[in-house]
Amino acid sequence: MGADTRTDPAATGRLDPRAAFVVQFRVGSRVGGPLAGRVEHVSTGRQIRFSSLEELEAFVGEMLSRVAGGEAEPNRPR
Repeated sequence: MGADTRTDPAATGRLDPRAAFVVQFRVGSRVGGPLAGRVEHVSTGRQIRFSSLEELEAFVGEMLSRVAGGEAEPNRPR
């Protein structure tokens, strides 16, 4: 069984809005099968289309690293 999310510090810590993503899956995507769609980093608006879990994880990991390093700048009004 997994950790109790009510007491796990990783689950109860503050949620940083700069670490928010929107993930949209293509019809027919499923765990253990074809997985494809689009992911957007909310605060920067940067987005990619992905065709595998590895591509999705790579994008999210890259953006979280940029947030941690102070490199992910929010969208500026145009």
